[in-house]
Amino acid sequence: MITCELEYKTYSKLGEGAFWNYKTQELYWIDIENKKLHIYKPKTKINKSLETSSRIGTVVPIDNESAIIALENGIYIIDTNSGKTILFSEIENTITTNRFNDGKYDPLGNLWVSSMSLKNKKHQAYLYKVNKNGKAHKMLYNITTSNGIVWTKNKTTMYYIDTPTNKMIAYSYNIENATISNKRIAVEIPKKLGFPDGMQLMKITHFG
Repeated sequence: MITCELEYKTYSKLGEGAFWNYKTQELYWIDIENKKLHIYKPKTKINKSLETSSRIGTVVPIDNESAIIALENGIYIIDTNSGKTILFSEIENTITTNRFNDGKYDPLGNLWVSSMSLKNKKHQAYLYKVNKNGKAHKMLYNITTSNGIVWTKNKTTMYYIDTPTNKMIAYSYNIENATISNKRIAVEIPKKLGFPDGMQLMKITHFG
């Protein structure tokens, strides 16, 4: 039987994007609507909050002192000590009707990050691949609410969710050039169970 216990009590308006930084033993998470990046350290029970200039859609650590964050008008590098930001990529800075939502690094170190309509309009957003120099490429079009992007351990498959479709899609991932192909449905969730959002691949070796 799985048991849960309260680790830390805090309040957020739209808490999402939990990411465990195994190198620093810290949990990164965001409060989208309150425009805050949080970094929680279980060892000390301290949760550090950094304010951002606009809604924050995702966070991915770079090292012990910096992280990539996606704000409404672009992708930034944030100093996780001071909260100061530097523009990394200005994709969608002129599309004021969208904001960024989910994103993760691929096995080659590219940031895959997606946008979504602020008014929940269908097919208004994109999935981008941003390289280490900040150059962005559109990888998927006509997205509505992008969520849950992960890669398998063997680096051959990318899983992806566009929430309103109620499907988890699998793509073949090319490790040579960080491209995707061979789109297919991996899982389809019945609407009566709700809508798919975030995603994490895991291997269960013992249960119960």
